[in-house]
Amino acid sequence: MSVFFKAFTLLFWAVLFALAMYWLSIWPPQSMWDVTGWCFSRQVVNMSIFDENSYNCIRCQDLECESNWKSSQRYLAPVNYNLCRDDFGWDMTGLPVVVPRPPRVYVPLPLPTLVPKAEDEIVAYDIHIPQHPVDPDTDCVAFSAIFGHWCVGCNVDLGVAYLGSGGSVVAYKAQGQEVFADPTHANKHCGPSDRVFDLRGANATEGACIEECEDRAR
Repeated sequence: MSVFFKAFTLLFWAVLFALAMYWLSIWPPQSMWDVTGWCFSRQVVNMSIFDENSYNCIRCQDLECESNWKSSQRYLAPVNYNLCRDDFGWDMTGLPVVVPRPPRVYVPLPLPTLVPKAEDEIVAYDIHIPQHPVDPDTDCVAFSAIFGHWCVGCNVDLGVAYLGSGGSVVAYKAQGQEVFADPTHANKHCGPSDRVFDLRGANATEGACIEECEDRAR
């Protein structure tokens, strides 16, 4: 073996040893694949810092940083270093920093605009059963009403469900020449072809509606 080769080998090992000592002296430590050195890693949940309700990877380069994370975070847990480096990435290196964000602005929904209506339009909206021609020559079997708005006499029993608004619909039934309250058919009325009278607005009082049905009762 030549003197030159021996000298080269000795120099190579000397350089390699020096590089190893230098690498071991670096703080915080880092591997050959780490651009940033670190000595502490964890996963943490904090919406004030990361603005999301999930675990995020963090790491520290000194004891101050480590102590700060440990003392200030409620949801702090060990984490697999390879998962953070290869799959999820490091979300923060160093002391915890609350990132300033603009405040959330809640815009109230606009209120609906109420358009004044004429009295007959209000009645039609409230009852959802507009006026129709009636057959005054048939008998009154029953009637339903929201007094002060409308009452409708029928030549059949009340069987159509009331789907309108404006109040509860009361029902009355004729028995002979007399008319009595019929709570079993409340909130019902009859179809347009079965009506014998139709009173609206101020004319639709309880007394007037009962009298109208009694006059047409069987």
